[in-house]
Amino acid sequence: MKKITIFIFLLVLSICMFGQVRKGWRSVFDKDGRLTRMHYYHEGVSVIDSGLYFQYYTENLLKALITGEIQSQTGQIDGSIVLFDHSGRLTSYSMKADGYNVFDVECDYDENCRALLSESFETSSENWSGDKYRITKGELVIENEGSFAAVEYNPPYEIDLSKEFALRLVMPVKGNCAKIGLALGWEDADNYLLFEFSFGRYYNIQHRKNGNDEMLTDTRVEIEKPDENFNVLVIRNEGKKLIVEVNSVIEEVISVPEFKENRIALLSRAKGKARFMEFLYRYDLSEMNDFFSSLWNGRGSGFFISNDKILTTYDAIFESKRLRVSGTVGGQNFTLPARLVNYDEQNNIAVLRVDSISFLPFELLPFGFTNLKPVSESDVFSLGYPNAVSGISMEPQSFNGIVLPGSSHYGGNRLLEMPFRYGMIGAPVFDNDANLIGIYSRKGIDLKYTEIIDFQDNSRSIKAEMGRFERKFESPYKNAPREEKIKVLSDIVVIIESSVFENE
Repeated sequence: MKKITIFIFLLVLSICMFGQVRKGWRSVFDKDGRLTRMHYYHEGVSVIDSGLYFQYYTENLLKALITGEIQSQTGQIDGSIVLFDHSGRLTSYSMKADGYNVFDVECDYDENCRALLSESFETSSENWSGDKYRITKGELVIENEGSFAAVEYNPPYEIDLSKEFALRLVMPVKGNCAKIGLALGWEDADNYLLFEFSFGRYYNIQHRKNGNDEMLTDTRVEIEKPDENFNVLVIRNEGKKLIVEVNSVIEEVISVPEFKENRIALLSRAKGKARFMEFLYRYDLSEMNDFFSSLWNGRGSGFFISNDKILTTYDAIFESKRLRVSGTVGGQNFTLPARLVNYDEQNNIAVLRVDSISFLPFELLPFGFTNLKPVSESDVFSLGYPNAVSGISMEPQSFNGIVLPGSSHYGGNRLLEMPFRYGMIGAPVFDNDANLIGIYSRKGIDLKYTEIIDFQDNSRSIKAEMGRFERKFESPYKNAPREEKIKVLSDIVVIIESSVFENE
């Protein structure tokens, strides 16, 4: 796994240096039209540095994705690395913050996933909250000036303390205050299960519920295997029992209580500095965990042909799982669930439906169509999301092109002299009168050329999905300036996205 990650990382770093960009996103694509790197610039300075690399076994199957800030000297600083197998299943997912791993997931063939939350406390982390604490030099330190202080753990994804897990916490013995501990099921100062260490030599376990304490051990139990430097607490939930280890010795086995909350906190119950190190929490991800619903892959572009139907290519939805579409209407971003309602694999066409009563992408159909094929050498343009697979929200972009002479039967599709980009697959292509002439589908001879699915060859089925049967329809924006056409038509193009997982 490490070799794959290093390989991907080196490929990302091998991208050539950018030219000057004053403001906005700058994207670089490889020789096959796949996005390799993105930067966001403001006043000529890169303020968000996103490095992405994609590898495909088939034309539209993502193999790996790296997002976040990458520096040439130190590697990945922030972001995630996601790896998929040859069938598109997630195999691993890791998240970094300030150069350190904070969340790792590994999944087997059946998409059973195990997660590891980790904190090295080398740099500040957004995963902790509380008063008078600091994170520095490999430690989280609570500066307790009273009788009680707590720091709450806020992991990037939800946990369930009633399910099986393994937790590990390292605490220095020297230079630590008299009473420190770890609380499970933390709700507030009156509700938690506390594993407390006293003077580095003793421990106790107590359950505080609604302000009342129940001692589950004696108030001061001597550690069986003391260590002069560190105490290592390990807690394992094995279903109905919590197994408690201190310095590799099982000290207690207690019943799993009914937790009010699924939160964890570090506590200090004595004045002075409470010091904690190397926090780890490993658990199985349940099917309802929000991690599963948060991972989506961009598959390409599409466009509304009615107020609830979207036209795209079959390639863009092939072997997809749950589907959704994202876009912008009137300057407002939207994301809507979608489902496949019709497709023609042979002609590479797919139709999706969004289930929303209130959502209306247009009042009048903004584009037109005719019963005539476009003339060779005529100007055309396409609107879509060339960076659709990046997972980064951007405005749709337009590409200009011309119809090549004699291209009507090239590979069964029409060939345009227009830049090819993988993320544009499924985007609409219009002539200068805003008539739909085709759907952006695949690379032509090289990146300079793009094949499109010809509208005329598929007009009967497409118009049937639109609910329109006239031979031609004139766009209300036929005579509008190109800038206005692009602005209006941009509202009907969307990013097609597929969930990484099957579950609802």
